[in-house]
Amino acid sequence: MSIDQPTVNLKAVTTADTDAGGIITFPFLAGMTQADLAATQTVYIEVYGRVFDGLAVTVGTTSADVAWPGDAPYPLPAGEYTVSFQTSMPAGLPEDAGQAAAVAPVVLVAQAVDPATIDLPGLATAYNTAVAAHDELATQFNALLASLQASGLMAPE
Repeated sequence: MSIDQPTVNLKAVTTADTDAGGIITFPFLAGMTQADLAATQTVYIEVYGRVFDGLAVTVGTTSADVAWPGDAPYPLPAGEYTVSFQTSMPAGLPEDAGQAAAVAPVVLVAQAVDPATIDLPGLATAYNTAVAAHDELATQFNALLASLQASGLMAPE
């Protein structure tokens, strides 16, 4: 996969605190290779409202490893971290363009209604389930549009 943008966001999920000097592993996206990321770069992670910048990155064959500072005042708490990494091939988009924020896929599920056994409360429940699914889809779609507009990849209204 050849990434044609200046940065790419990778996510790490840790299940235990990372001690000072420890490593946080950010797995590559499907299809990514070591050549997709800039070999020499630093990143930052914000924890408890404090920004830790200049963190060293080691680009491996299947992941990017980030070193939590050895002099950090506390361990990196377990959790989910998304970090923006520089790519090696930013030529396809303008320098100020970037990756839009992730939006989870929406799954629409509507209840099947059996006309022979449906009653008014059952019909209302099925209808409300469909309305909720529609509202979720609209919310996700609007978030995607806002993200594209905020990143400059879509003209504002």
